[in-house]
Amino acid sequence: MKKIQLAVFGTGLFYKKRKEKLRLISNVEICIFLDNNMQLWGNRLDGVLISSPDELEKVKYDYVVVMSSYEIEMYEQLVNIGVEQSKILYWSNLVSKFSQYKKTYYTCNIGDHSEQEQILIITTNINYNGGTMAAIYAAMSLQSRGYKVDLVAPWGNTVLIHEINGYGVDVIIYESLPYIEEEKWIEKYKVVIINVFQMIQCACEISKYRPVLWWIHESNISYDKILKQFDEYTNIESMKYANIWAVSSKAQAVFNSHFPNRIKKILSYGIPDIKIADEKARKKQRFVYAIIGAICDLKAQDIFLQAANGIIADKPIEFWVIGALGKDAYGCNIKEIAKQNSNVKILGVLSRKEIYEKFIDIDVVVCPSREDSLPIVMTEAMMFRKVCIASDKTGTADCIVDGENGFIVDADNVDMLRDKMQWAVDHRDKLDEIGDKARKTYEKYFSMKVFADNIERAIKETVNEWRIEK
Repeated sequence: MKKIQLAVFGTGLFYKKRKEKLRLISNVEICIFLDNNMQLWGNRLDGVLISSPDELEKVKYDYVVVMSSYEIEMYEQLVNIGVEQSKILYWSNLVSKFSQYKKTYYTCNIGDHSEQEQILIITTNINYNGGTMAAIYAAMSLQSRGYKVDLVAPWGNTVLIHEINGYGVDVIIYESLPYIEEEKWIEKYKVVIINVFQMIQCACEISKYRPVLWWIHESNISYDKILKQFDEYTNIESMKYANIWAVSSKAQAVFNSHFPNRIKKILSYGIPDIKIADEKARKKQRFVYAIIGAICDLKAQDIFLQAANGIIADKPIEFWVIGALGKDAYGCNIKEIAKQNSNVKILGVLSRKEIYEKFIDIDVVVCPSREDSLPIVMTEAMMFRKVCIASDKTGTADCIVDGENGFIVDADNVDMLRDKMQWAVDHRDKLDEIGDKARKTYEKYFSMKVFADNIERAIKETVNEWRIEK
């Protein structure tokens, strides 16, 4: 049988992590690699020539597969140089079309679960990010109510997958996601929770044959990319069978700006109650402000560091930046700003356990995000009785009464943030009271019990209201 000739656009880490999977697709053969890095042109990778995308017209190929985190931009580049859209595939497209090895099971629940109601949660890549953690906590809360829950994603961090198994949740890595339609194996589930907007095709297609609760978390920046990738699902009619909820009013407003009045209800997540050492019993030698999250423009670490300049204290102060620091222009700018203040400490990526340990020493958690639906780190801070300063563009701001259980500042307002940060260090005697009220906010809105109650009600509504046109 003649093999399908495949041009692979992208030679970096994305390809390297998946090349063994690609080799297992027996009827596919790589005929050329494409890359925008001209220094690679003329070299060979795995025995195949690397060329400019402009050279593609000289090659006989059946499909081009885009293998990069910049897949949308690369897709558009291919269209602009004249490649037919029907010949361009994303990685999951390719797997869905040609691979026989689509699913990997990480099973911890051995035995007969036929008496239990089963729920499937579909999410994006399993990693240490807010969307994934919300899905994990949803699975845990439902397991506590007697459901058998499976979590499925197109890719996963194996350390975190085993951690999820430790919570009693089975994980399925299904590389065809989100490019699926009607599939028999899904029919056994009472309801399917589609986590995050990126899974729009799953929400629209699965809701035709199973009840779907689609749970939206995304900020506006995600929408253009996703709607370009799934343009056939960009109308309200395609999602008419899905019961759609948002994690916060901010996520609701963004979704409704694209699909007017479609989301009418909020389903906030919950997080487990973690215990840390009682820092009140210790004499602290320093005052610590922290910003936690991937270092990027949306998280506004630049605003935090600019506000840090000028803070005056009668004891040592430190400003911690915790999160992945890239080599992009924004990351380089953050490093340059940090050099201007010797009290700034860039701590990099930490595990959840390490972050929890750092919370012992943190006095104030700052989230000046330019857009952030409901940052988990702020909910964790409230759980740990920490003082939170959140921008008005975060979902967290909805549950903060300024000056009582935390503080709210205008996004991009350096002076306003500096004033709140200065107030905190000047009024340390009042921080415990604010932290205690923050803890009560966590208990009222974000405990696992409250979450389990709310998600069960949402599931019941999803099942009862689901209708199919015959």
